[in-house]
Amino acid sequence: MKLKKFLRILFLLCVFSLCLPWFTYNAKVMGYRWGILFVKWYALPFVLIGIYLFKEKKSEIAALLAEISAIANLAISVVLFGRWQELCNIAAGFRWGDGFRTAQAGFWAAVGLMLLFFMAFQVEFCKFPVDAKKTE
Repeated sequence: MKLKKFLRILFLLCVFSLCLPWFTYNAKVMGYRWGILFVKWYALPFVLIGIYLFKEKKSEIAALLAEISAIANLAISVVLFGRWQELCNIAAGFRWGDGFRTAQAGFWAAVGLMLLFFMAFQVEFCKFPVDAKKTE
C-alpha cells in the first residue's frame, strides 16, 4: 500500500477516534466523556490536514500548515489530558494525576493514532537526504 493512501486511512481513523470514550472518573456514576466533546479543539487542525491530504494540487504552504496541524494535534492531546476536568466543569486546574487515572483506552488509541500519523507524515513529506555529500 502506498504511504499516501496509508496516511489518508490513518487520518480518517484519527477523526473517527473522536467517537470513542476518552475520560471518566466512574462510568456508572458520571458516564464517559467522549472525544467528540473536544472536537472544537481539533476541528481546525483536522480540516487543514484533510484539505492537504485530499486535495489534488499540493502547495508548500498547505504542506507547512498540515505539518503545524499534525504537531498541534499532539499538543492538544497533552493539554486535554491534564485539563479535561476543567473543560467538562468538574474541577479547575491542570491535573496530571487525574489524567492518568481517568484516561480510557479510547483516549490512548486516539493519541497513538495521532502519533503514528505524525511519524508517517514526516516520512512522506519531510524527506531528508540520507547522505549530505550527495546533495552538494
